[in-house]
Amino acid sequence: MNRLTLFLLVGLLSGLLAACGQQSNPVTEAEQPTSATETTVVVEPTTVVEPTTEPTDIATGTRTITDAKGRQVDIPVNPQRVVTLTEIDLDSALALGLTPVGSVNGRGQQTLPLYLSDLTDGIASIGSLAEPSLEQVVALQPDLILAGNIIPPIETLLPDLSEIAPVVATFKPGDDWKSTFAQVAAALNRESEAEAFLAEYQQQAEAIQALLPADTPIEASIARWMPNGPVVMVPSTFSSLVLSDVGLQRPASHAELAGTHGAHSDPISLESLEVIDADWLFIGTLNAEGTNSLAAAEENPLFQQLNAVQNQRVVTVDGTVWTSIGGPLAALLVLDDVEQALQGGAARSDDSPAIIHALGETNVPANPQRVVALEWTYAENVLALGLQPVGVADIKGYRSWVNISIELADDVVDVGTRQEPDLETIATLKPDLILAPAYRVADIYDQLSAIAPTLAFDSYPTDSDLTQYDEMRETFLTIAAVLGRHAQGEAVLATMEETFAAAQVTLENAGKLGESFVLAQAFGEDTVQVRLFTDNALAVDIIRQIGLKNGWKDEEFQQYGFTTVSIETLPELGDLNFFYVVQDDNNVFVREAIQPVWESLAFVENGNAYPLGGDTWLFGGPLSAEVLVNTVVTALAPDIAAAIQEE
Repeated sequence: MNRLTLFLLVGLLSGLLAACGQQSNPVTEAEQPTSATETTVVVEPTTVVEPTTEPTDIATGTRTITDAKGRQVDIPVNPQRVVTLTEIDLDSALALGLTPVGSVNGRGQQTLPLYLSDLTDGIASIGSLAEPSLEQVVALQPDLILAGNIIPPIETLLPDLSEIAPVVATFKPGDDWKSTFAQVAAALNRESEAEAFLAEYQQQAEAIQALLPADTPIEASIARWMPNGPVVMVPSTFSSLVLSDVGLQRPASHAELAGTHGAHSDPISLESLEVIDADWLFIGTLNAEGTNSLAAAEENPLFQQLNAVQNQRVVTVDGTVWTSIGGPLAALLVLDDVEQALQGGAARSDDSPAIIHALGETNVPANPQRVVALEWTYAENVLALGLQPVGVADIKGYRSWVNISIELADDVVDVGTRQEPDLETIATLKPDLILAPAYRVADIYDQLSAIAPTLAFDSYPTDSDLTQYDEMRETFLTIAAVLGRHAQGEAVLATMEETFAAAQVTLENAGKLGESFVLAQAFGEDTVQVRLFTDNALAVDIIRQIGLKNGWKDEEFQQYGFTTVSIETLPELGDLNFFYVVQDDNNVFVREAIQPVWESLAFVENGNAYPLGGDTWLFGGPLSAEVLVNTVVTALAPDIAAAIQEE
């Protein structure tokens, strides 16, 4: 059981949290707030500054506390309706067992911090770090506001915020996360809970330190990969202090690298990559641009020459947790990443995590880098997570699959067909992970497993209560977790869901919300047949997510997602919004054979037929799901969709 599961089940005294991570939604580096992202003062990681609390005023139910700025603030004895204005305040409050009523979004995100998503149900978003909404704060009726470092934008709002509720600054530049945690605990009157949490944290850190050799110092480098290259985080930053607690030291030279930002170096060229090298190299990104830049650099010979790469000691981590200000729960995430790295590294081992899948239970590497995908769906998922697979089945067909926004690199190897993978070619690629559909590889699973750990996924599990949409999400998150990229996975899904929400609003404005549709596929060589898709087809389930209803029901074939009928059945469907799909746009026979019947259909005459194109509905991941939804919305509400695109 991992740290998150234990934290959720046992609570504060267990002090455990899983590596669920976060990744910001795709934004540019320029959009990242910098005023309070990291501190620049080197502090002692073991020093906890105890806040000063004055005696309680029993008559009024308040007490006076000296906050991190040295201000005397009268606050409730036991605050209950707390608003937090930084991620570290939110993180700390949750670690202490108090759920705030409102908080700011994660940096560069449109939602509360994703790495805390399992703990933030019911917490209202009050806007961004730099621009919290006073109106929303007022509406929440807080009895205490935790304001972090009181950055300049908050300084401007301080008089208004203080009129709403007492405002406590919980840290100042140079304070480490433990000092901030102690200040938050004092403000919330939960010092004993903080002591218990830190004691458990220390126990976890010592257990991880026992994995290191006792007589050999081990150095670790922490880099944030940005669109214009990597930057090295200086040793005073959050994750460096956590590494110090487990006995991993930063290279001494990194203390001299503070650039114009202060918390990290200026961007380093590929020609100077040796600067980031160490026994272990932890690399994080903040957005899609950084992730893509890292993926490109990993193929560069200069990157491949790094000692950490040669020794398989490069670990991809969540940059928004590792390379920003972090709280106690984020610290546990860092512990998880370090423990997983030290136990398994990037190489396979008998101690690597075991994953239960459709064809058994398999130990997988801690940080797979050479992935073979024997189904287009899994290739898309890997690409969406910022990693290029080394081999993909049916590349010719895949390259015609126009739905995804990230393309395969030219050097990705074709490993045969989905029906008959080329085992010899796969073996020459030396993969550290194979992703495959269970129904296609059951007979050769043992052979695949002899080449590399193989995870097999069930496309239509009969014992699952999940919808196809839910299964797609679960499969994607499983692959994200296996690749050590859970944060990126959560961010990709969040972006997909934002697209769905926007689509639903567009359909509502166009008066199309709730209308019925049928998804069909015409195919054939000698006779034309038509597949009508049920609710258990993934494409249908995706379209239903944006507020449309499937007009074709056939419970007998529900499990398999479709039923096949003759072309003469089409007129029975009535006046529906009909999304017509041809499997092969070049199939002249199908087009000519279906045309006479097609032109006589009522929904065609009424303008309710919308050809999607041959491959638009073929998908199995969040990127192509967005494309499908956008295609549907453009068909049903072209004027509104065009106006949105112009904006």
